[in-house]
Amino acid sequence: MNTRTKKILISIAAFSLISLVAIPLVASADLAEPVETDLPTGSLSEKIKAIVNQVALIIASICVLIIIFGGIMYAVSGGKEEQMTSAKNIVIYAVVGLIIVALAWVLVGFVVKVMNIG
Repeated sequence: MNTRTKKILISIAAFSLISLVAIPLVASADLAEPVETDLPTGSLSEKIKAIVNQVALIIASICVLIIIFGGIMYAVSGGKEEQMTSAKNIVIYAVVGLIIVALAWVLVGFVVKVMNIG
């Protein structure tokens, strides 16, 4: 991968990460009242579910960004077999990570429901 392609990919990744942080901050900056959180104040099971939902959302978002990064790498590989294989592996691993997050989310919800925590 040449230096120009690397610079483009780094710029896209940096812009994406900055956007993930900056847009919510800018959107909430003009509020006169305090920002409410989604975390419940109720039972332990509600707290566990809320925390797991937030963590799963963050990890799933990272997986989607990695899939996009792998797609960009594949597109700019220029037909070079080694780079194409590397990009395919990145996408495959990100999809596997996304599946693991989804299964963990379902499993925690099931365990909390069965155990009737709270």
